[in-house]
Amino acid sequence: MSSAPQHPLAQDDNLLVGPVYLAGPGNPALIIEPLRAAPGWAESQTPTGRVFSSPCLRAQIAELPSSRYGGWKISWSREPLAIPAWIATFTRNTPAEIVSAFTTPLMHGLGNDHKDFLPGGPHYTPIAPGDVLIARGWKDEANALFQYQHSPDRHAYLSLRQYDADFHDELEGDVSAERTMYAGVEAANGPRWHADFTSATPLHLITAAADAFSSRAPVRRNRRDLPERNLPYLTTRPATSPRVTAARARTTAGPLVTGASAAPAAAPVTHPGVANPRRSRR
Repeated sequence: MSSAPQHPLAQDDNLLVGPVYLAGPGNPALIIEPLRAAPGWAESQTPTGRVFSSPCLRAQIAELPSSRYGGWKISWSREPLAIPAWIATFTRNTPAEIVSAFTTPLMHGLGNDHKDFLPGGPHYTPIAPGDVLIARGWKDEANALFQYQHSPDRHAYLSLRQYDADFHDELEGDVSAERTMYAGVEAANGPRWHADFTSATPLHLITAAADAFSSRAPVRRNRRDLPERNLPYLTTRPATSPRVTAARARTTAGPLVTGASAAPAAAPVTHPGVANPRRSRR
């Protein structure tokens, strides 16, 4: 549940908010600016959105606000402009921090096909996405069709499909993707989002997204951008320290000497030990 503020929040208040998965989409610049700065990546506009293409033309990262679910669609193929080998989709309400956690290592690893993260590579780890969540207190559950890790508040989960599916049906969305992230306070109504990852999606990319998905670090949001229905379930505090706020209130002229404190930097990704080595597909 939320921590009630000492005074009503104004619509233009800048806040530090948690958990990230209920905080709303946030600033798309977290995704877009690294792509624009990446050498060789090309940006193009289409009737349905914008597309970033890798220099090798094997990866496409598309923002598609006019599509059915909006959000982002990422694909990778073994040959330039070929049929995708895997697809990841993030619907329009997905927090930008989670999308960026996926697209950034994708962008940096394309040069050698992510071989550094494969067995024998210097960054290889056997840790699966669900292991990151379990280590942070998420609850492991399963049925005949799916394995789940549920957040402590039960408003988010990561699912793993337990049955095989046809490759083409999965790419077309005719069957459930192998892994899905979901968050929302109500099953049928209100703001919610999901992210789907088909079966060949590199595991280290999903693990990076799961790390952001389950992070306890607060994220920056403006009050007006928070989903109203999620407010009772969010913890919020001012993004500006009380000392700086008081100083601003007392200042009548001239620039402030002390600037607003920045949001605390997210802790570097440190993968916990494997929660259950016998269930490494998590």
